Amino acid sequence: MRRGMGKLASVYLNILVTFILLIYAYFLNVNQSENWAVIISIISIATLFIQLISQKKLGFGIYDFVIYFFLFSHIFMFGNIYLIAIDKAEFISWGLIHRYEIGLLIESALFILCYLQLLNLGIVCFTKIKRNDVKNNTKINQSVVKKIGIVLVLISFPFKIFIDIKNAVVAQTVGTYYALETRSGISDDIATLFVPSIIFLINSSLNKKIKNILVGIFILYSILIMILTGDRRYQFIGIIVVLLNYFYINKIKFKLSKTIAYSAMGVLVLNMLTKISEIRQNSLLSVSQFFSEYWSKFFSFDFIYKIFGEFGLSFITVVIAIKNIPTLIPYQGGFSFWGAIPSIFPIGWLFPDFFHRVSIFRRLNEIEGYPVGASLPGELYANFGWIGLIIAFVTGGFIGRYIKFVSMDSSFKIAQYFSVFYILINLVRASSLEVTRNIFIIIIIPYLIYYFLRSMREKSN
Repeated sequence: MRRGMGKLASVYLNILVTFILLIYAYFLNVNQSENWAVIISIISIATLFIQLISQKKLGFGIYDFVIYFFLFSHIFMFGNIYLIAIDKAEFISWGLIHRYEIGLLIESALFILCYLQLLNLGIVCFTKIKRNDVKNNTKINQSVVKKIGIVLVLISFPFKIFIDIKNAVVAQTVGTYYALETRSGISDDIATLFVPSIIFLINSSLNKKIKNILVGIFILYSILIMILTGDRRYQFIGIIVVLLNYFYINKIKFKLSKTIAYSAMGVLVLNMLTKISEIRQNSLLSVSQFFSEYWSKFFSFDFIYKIFGEFGLSFITVVIAIKNIPTLIPYQGGFSFWGAIPSIFPIGWLFPDFFHRVSIFRRLNEIEGYPVGASLPGELYANFGWIGLIIAFVTGGFIGRYIKFVSMDSSFKIAQYFSVFYILINLVRASSLEVTRNIFIIIIIPYLIYYFLRSMREKSN
């Protein structure tokens, strides 16, 4: 009864907040530039607080994809605006935000705020409060999960290390992260399975000591690749997801002492990421130069500003969408979403023009002349304009209904959940074209390996 009343209160609160935001966005004079960054920052922080509290009341917890998606969305979308609001604009990477009119920036920020709030409204309206534990109906035990993990490692790691070494050589030779090409071929698809392979092994019957060593090696390897290439998105997200899975499997509770220790480690890692950002914009160093020059700065708290300065660049993806659509490019009407479905097949080389049209942000980046990536809110606007907010509400309803972490006694299901988590969280700053194929691969390949192993066992019997 109390939970039901709590959900009802969350629904009413979010309806009220959504209504106020939409009215504010409709009537606001975007040419009013005074204190715009402060106002947007306050709204962002206030709505984030309401969104996280609402989700917590509905049973979403530390292992839920939703919590991290909203937290990262606000940081990635409003990081630069936070810095302008507190007069720390000198920490903004590139400074692209200063190239656009304030009216356009305000409209873009309001669209993102409404998008996140309607997404959350859909979640709170359609989420079931009661958590039913998922029973293991797959008959895939931990021993089989270990075999799947081993096969995934064997087929993915050679491609992963080949691509990483190639990227490191190119980046070190040319001296910049942006010399790296964005690819989408078979080798990259197989390499994508590397993080899921680690996740499957964590959830397997492997000895706990071996699991600890495996996680440690994975983290060190990921950090090394970030240092050598300057590329840090998939590595950073991989570390977060693997650690969350590790904490869940080992039933680690976040006590004060452990929280302080993890926070100290987080400071070191985040400082390292900011230094990697500096390297990306200037020139890359050798490993020895990296540590000799930046070691003393690892404990500086300027990293908070620098994290917002770099990660906040994703805001520009929405800015360039609103600026150029429908002025230069017509609304896509959902084309970039349904057009991404054929990407699950390796046919890009057969239909390059089709997939170039599907990749709306590739065209937008070409128009603007610099690569700022992609994002889900930007893609929604590119397809439907402000009407895309309705799609955000429907998407939130789907997430609330079907993508909620529950206690599972199936190691295979747990591994699949965290593997999908690893890909889905990239929607904060990636397009559906980039995510669709990877989701398909990560879900299907482990099943194919399972059925292959089972058929081999049946033949041997």
